[in-house]
Parts: sequence; C-alpha cells; structure tokens
Amino acid sequence: MSLIQISDGAWFRDVPRVRAADMGGTLVGALWILIHYTGGAGRGAIGTLTQKDDNYVSAHTFTDPLGAITQLVPFDRQAYHAGASKYSGRQRLNAYTFGLELANPGFKRPGSPADWPTNRAAHKWGGPVRDWYTYPDEQIESVARQCASLISFYGTLRGILGHEDVASPRGRKLDPGPAFPWAKLRARVEEFLVAPETDS
Repeated sequence: MSLIQISDGAWFRDVPRVRAADMGGTLVGALWILIHYTGGAGRGAIGTLTQKDDNYVSAHTFTDPLGAITQLVPFDRQAYHAGASKYSGRQRLNAYTFGLELANPGFKRPGSPADWPTNRAAHKWGGPVRDWYTYPDEQIESVARQCASLISFYGTLRGILGHEDVASPRGRKLDPGPAFPWAKLRARVEEFLVAPETDS
C-alpha cells in the first residue's frame, strides 16, 4: 500500500470529505501529529466533529475501525482538537499539530460495547485499572499510512504523539490510552517511509 497524495497542501486525494463547521485560522507550523480516540465505537462521531455548535471540536481526519478515512479539516487550517495543551515549549497546540481521530470507545463503562476486545491496564498518568478497548489492525494500518503521508509531505513534522502527552494539566485527557499500539504504529510508519510511492 502506498502513501496518499496531498492536493494543494490541504486535502488527501481521493479521500471522502465532510467539512467541519468549526475550525481555526491558518496552521502556524506543522510540528506534530496528535492521535485521539472518539470515545465512541462508530462513524457517529463525524457528526460531532463537523457540526456547528458551542463546543468547537473538530479534527483533520476521522478513521473508523475498518480503516476508512474521512477528512474533516484541510491540512492548511487549524482543527480544534488539542484544547488546553503544551509540549516542548509550545502552547495552544492546535496551531502546530494535525489531529487524527480514531473511532474507539476508550475504556469500558456502562453502555460500552460488549463484543470489542479490551486490555486491562492502568493509564500511564495514574488512575484506576480499567478495561481499555483495543485498536483493530485495519485502523492502525490506515493511521500509519496517513502519518507517513503527512511526514513525507511536510518536512517540518517532529513526531507522533497522543492527546494524553500534550493535554494541560497532565491527566486531563487519556487518549489514545494504554491499549494503543505505539510500537506497531511507528514501525509501520517507518516501513511506509522507506518506499514512499504515492497513489497515482
């Protein structure tokens, strides 16, 4: 599978779009990719991420459990995904990051899916031991392809982080959580970058 071409520095080519109503101004400088979970299992989160309301929540892309991508905000604009945040001397990281939302319920609670695999763990920032929902292989493959495509196109990107790594104060956000396969994602991104052919 090859990298995804980016048209006009703004859109993944041949990826469905549902444009978010709420987004910020010009992206100041793309420095990191932030991984999020939606807290829900399906594509319903697209509605939350694109509607006009007082929550001001959006993301650059949404990836469902089967790996299907929908782009919501162009890459040359800020998405409202990082909130109160700081990392490596920067604050208000919406201006410096791409936000990738993954459909995932987070951790088990009343009303959560009963048939989705989980890993039992405590979060690295503390708190109770919980059952955290795992991420399907197809979803991680899709996210790795997106990350590699962005890293290849934007030479300024320094790495891939979780929302949990930048949210301020620490522990305010827990996504993508302890069930997220960081080593697998990063290894797959490197594999994509070794042979950076793009779709025609």
